[in-house]
Amino acid sequence: MAVRKEDDLELLKAERDSADRDYNDALTRLDRAIQALPASFPHPPPPFDEHQIGPLNTLWEIDEPAAGNGLRGRLAAAVRRVVAPLFARQQAFNSAVVDHVNRSVPVARQTRESIETTLAVVRNQMEALASFESLLVMFLQQITPYVDTRDRNVAGLLRGLSGAINAVADETM
Repeated sequence: MAVRKEDDLELLKAERDSADRDYNDALTRLDRAIQALPASFPHPPPPFDEHQIGPLNTLWEIDEPAAGNGLRGRLAAAVRRVVAPLFARQQAFNSAVVDHVNRSVPVARQTRESIETTLAVVRNQMEALASFESLLVMFLQQITPYVDTRDRNVAGLLRGLSGAINAVADETM
């Protein structure tokens, strides 16, 4: 009479041993794959350099000296008329530069704050993910002992049942 696969204890044990090895190998690979934060996590950029903002806002305007009297005053007025378009152009340039710098300051501050906040969120998420992965591995490590206790419980029940059957068989004989 041929032995059925379900009744071949050696085959069942070999399959169980193979499954245990596969499970332990997979668990080892998972354990090695737990992520860690990089040793040098990036830092936000330095703050915007606002050192010269105050002087820029006060020095951008070109002051026109008061006109004098007499020949000297008329000469200064004539020179002023010749160079006035250059000074007006320089004044317009200074105004545009100062306006641009003043508008850039809040953007630079907000950009740095945004980068700093984003880095903090990414760092926290990476730490949470690494913690989850570690907890997952610890949980999976508990499966084998849990299943083994169930197997031992069933084996104990079967031994008790076998003993009871043997006792009935002994009485019957």
